[in-house]
Amino acid sequence: MTRFYSNKERSAAIRAELKKLGFNSKQVSVKSGNCGYSDYSHITIRDLSIDIKAVEKVCKAFNHVDYDEYTGEMLSGGNTYIRVEYDYKTLSDMMNAQMPEVEKIASALATEQKHIKKGNSEYVLYKDNRGFYMVCYENGSNCGSLKINATSVEQYKWQLARVFATNFAEIA
Repeated sequence: MTRFYSNKERSAAIRAELKKLGFNSKQVSVKSGNCGYSDYSHITIRDLSIDIKAVEKVCKAFNHVDYDEYTGEMLSGGNTYIRVEYDYKTLSDMMNAQMPEVEKIASALATEQKHIKKGNSEYVLYKDNRGFYMVCYENGSNCGSLKINATSVEQYKWQLARVFATNFAEIA
């Protein structure tokens, strides 16, 4: 990967890579700047139908951190940090919209498992004495799982609403 020496060049390169995936600036924004002696790029996903893992994969190539070859310690300065996240307001609004469905599921989990089908995938939600879980199956095979670390039922509901709002992108 080519090392970029200006924030403008790096931002333009990230935008070009995202454009190759079919994303435009209304769906994903890229902002770059300086933090001390290092640089950063902050990628914000405004369209929740976009798979965050696909964006992270593209942007990971632009991350650059130097380490001491003997101690493994991160060196100060000259690093480029990349952060990819969903737009907070968009995500929050969608999570609030998902709460009626989440309320039904949470009340049913006290006595039974919940199965949700989305395309070729089936998601099984269940609760045991250790916590809340969600397992993804594609064509009968386990393709991922998520232990929802919640200390309360309310926290669980909000985490489940996030999973629904992001179209299960965080577990599949």
